[in-house]
Amino acid sequence: MALKFNLWTDNWKKAWDNNVFRLYISIILVMFITLILVYGRFLDFIEERPGSVLVDPFLNSFAPLEVTWFTFGIIYIK
Repeated sequence: MALKFNLWTDNWKKAWDNNVFRLYISIILVMFITLILVYGRFLDFIEERPGSVLVDPFLNSFAPLEVTWFTFGIIYIK
């Protein structure tokens, strides 16, 4: 396992010596942090918009069923 870790660290050291790689990593980090900061406000804006309920005769012909535990069982069955 140590051999693979050394290979990994050597590759990162080589990449970090490349100025273009450092520029790309810096740009990606700035974009990621900006996205995290803006995304919450964007979701708040989307949730506050008025909406409308669409009439669907096909879905209205069925009664709602509680299938939470069934779905949970199907997802986590081994």
